[in-house]
Amino acid sequence: MITRSIGRLTIRCWAGIALVCAGLLEAGCQPAATDSRPSVVLVVLDTARVDAVSAYGSVEGTTPNFDALARDGLLYSHAYATSAWTLPSHASLLGGLRVDQHKVGMPGKILLPDDAVTLAERMSAAGYDTAAVSESPAISSTFHMTQGFAHQRSVRIKIDRSSGRAVATHTELDAARAVQEWLETREADRSFFLFVNLFDVHSPYTVQDENPWVPEATTQAQLDARPPTPGNLICAELPAQDVRDVLRGLYLGEVFSADRKLGAILDDVRRLGGAKNVITIVTSDHGEFLGDRRLLGHQFSLRTPVLHIPLVVHGLPEVSAGIVDDPVSLVDIAPSVLEWAGVTNTAGLAGRSLPLESSSTAQPRQLFAAYSDRGFPTPKDWQGVIGWTSKQKLRKACAPSARVFGGMATLIQYPYKFHWFESYPPELYDLSWDPNERSDLAALEPELVARFNDDIEPLVAAAGLTDAASAEVAEPVSEEVVETLRQLGYID
Repeated sequence: MITRSIGRLTIRCWAGIALVCAGLLEAGCQPAATDSRPSVVLVVLDTARVDAVSAYGSVEGTTPNFDALARDGLLYSHAYATSAWTLPSHASLLGGLRVDQHKVGMPGKILLPDDAVTLAERMSAAGYDTAAVSESPAISSTFHMTQGFAHQRSVRIKIDRSSGRAVATHTELDAARAVQEWLETREADRSFFLFVNLFDVHSPYTVQDENPWVPEATTQAQLDARPPTPGNLICAELPAQDVRDVLRGLYLGEVFSADRKLGAILDDVRRLGGAKNVITIVTSDHGEFLGDRRLLGHQFSLRTPVLHIPLVVHGLPEVSAGIVDDPVSLVDIAPSVLEWAGVTNTAGLAGRSLPLESSSTAQPRQLFAAYSDRGFPTPKDWQGVIGWTSKQKLRKACAPSARVFGGMATLIQYPYKFHWFESYPPELYDLSWDPNERSDLAALEPELVARFNDDIEPLVAAAGLTDAASAEVAEPVSEEVVETLRQLGYID
């Protein structure tokens, strides 16, 4: 039996706390001995591409905790990010909006708009205890990403790119310990929404004492020769294959490290959370190029390695485990969480609730993703726009045929994936037999290309990809924003 709704809910009105009951009238805001609603745990394995997760069958043993969730839950085979990097994808995940709506990462825009009503704000208004723990410097109040969370903890990561190692500046070593501390002090009988960003997989990749995915013959000299910021060497400057093999091994080791933290967090939720019913969602914000298309990192492209992401949902009552093949997007997670929590305040959200089984009769839909290579304003006392010069330097070894210049966007209406380029003709692929996008069908399907082009034009216009002046009118960002982006390697 498949159940799409949790059903009627009983909500406890805690003494001294004014609950906002708008949107919950059908639940009846009446006293109860305990909060019987499900708790929700949403975890992002930052930068994890789908084929690095062992539940999908391309590699073995990288994600045993994710795999355990998949065995008893729902594994989504066609889940897609809304952009190629952290900020716009998280804005879609936590804001429930398409890129053309929130515009984060588009020309002149870098902060989540203040008027965006986030998933956390909606859950808080419904009486949920809300907490965010992030290892990514980008997922913080600096970028307005954590608005609405009653409890926020940033495990600040200071990145020493000269050594290729990420070092935590707080006493806690990782998000798992921060989650444990929060669980130990919170009101145990209150349902909660917990969001966690795990940063291990993001570059620079660390050299671990044991890593079975690094080639056995790897020498210390090869480890020392690896680029501390892989995304700085692309196109004609791409490292040799042996160096790329080392990078891939280090990357998979980081996936394993993030999954180990995931396991510790879920153990503590079961042990300390005080919740009988817990819905767990684990996904990624984007993937990573590991030499595909002569690219490293996750800039300048919207192809499969950065857009196709893992997604698993576990703990839905009366829902059978299985694989769901219907295409879904990060924008679908917010409305899903709200539905499963019994919260009806979903106004303005772009997505739809995640399907709970594959359907051959599902209504066709188009999934939108976008990437801008323009910069954004500097602090008020600076001059110009940052980001553009850095991006030009990174692409100095790239020919126009690499298609890494200018803005770009995609529409996925499975099995078709349509690429719009600011600087090149469009491309069309059939992902059902060409998932790596090797055979461009644009010349063979002119009518389909024209239809997709008509559909995507208003979206790229709304995103500002066709407006070169849009970066000049945005509010300049702070020096803290600039320094955070520099730490993450997005600017020099």
